Amino acid sequence: MQKKTSEYWVKRMDDIFSYLDEKDLDFFYEIQDVYQRYSKQIQKELFAFYQQYADEQGISLTDAKAKLSKEDFSDYARLANEYREAAKKDPEALKRLDDRYRASKANRLEALNLEMDYALLQMNGQLQVSFERYLKGVAKHVYRKINFGNTSGTFDEKAVRTLINMKIDGENFSTRIWGNTDRLSEKLKETLMDGFIRGSSSAEMARELRKAFNVTRAQAETLLRSESTLVANLTAAKRYMEEGLTKYQYLAYIDGKTTEICKRLNKKVFLLKDYKPGTNAPPMHANCRSAIVPDDEEIGAV
Repeated sequence: MQKKTSEYWVKRMDDIFSYLDEKDLDFFYEIQDVYQRYSKQIQKELFAFYQQYADEQGISLTDAKAKLSKEDFSDYARLANEYREAAKKDPEALKRLDDRYRASKANRLEALNLEMDYALLQMNGQLQVSFERYLKGVAKHVYRKINFGNTSGTFDEKAVRTLINMKIDGENFSTRIWGNTDRLSEKLKETLMDGFIRGSSSAEMARELRKAFNVTRAQAETLLRSESTLVANLTAAKRYMEEGLTKYQYLAYIDGKTTEICKRLNKKVFLLKDYKPGTNAPPMHANCRSAIVPDDEEIGAV
């Protein structure tokens, strides 16, 4: 093994995370665009709903939950079938559509909820693809940058996919994105229900829907930062083990925002076989930017 000092590894991981900070910011704009696009789509559907069913005083919950006319019900059934057909390639999306509409009474509110849910499922699909592409890029970049002066390790597409889909506490990035989407769906339904009870105008309702989207978008950005930290350090751990190392040192990012838990773990040494994100490895919390480096003694640093 080509021996390098501990200062080298600290500098190398600092460089890696500085690069990730820049790339994360770029990706935030991509996420923002996705959320804005689907927020506008759902607001458009809301305005169409008001135009069809409301009067000058808005629309009551009773009116919103009125049975669909024969013509409207026909449209509802057609859309439901089209949405299920479009979701066939995504079993998880199909399951959610079926679960939510199996017992539907097909009233006006249910029809609007169907439109919203399908838009959110489409949005979720785009986020899944974008997150996977981005996290693959993170893993490949880190793997290249952690160079021991040889090419003993391999990191093919299958290995990359396995790493980024690794479950921590029963979840991976995909299930966490689904969790955000499901919570947004429930929040939008709650917002509609409350608005109809109050007799809110379409503009008031649209404003509340935008707020819900903005909250979820911020959660997605936090998720992205945490996931990139997770993948970067998992990749580093894989590279260290390939090189025959058995230990790693926790390297906290020290500034005015460093949490107490990361301060306590800083410079502590753990066995790679006991590596467990959230317990003895980053991320320890949301937005964590701590890293791992080889143990000084094991790499023969002086």
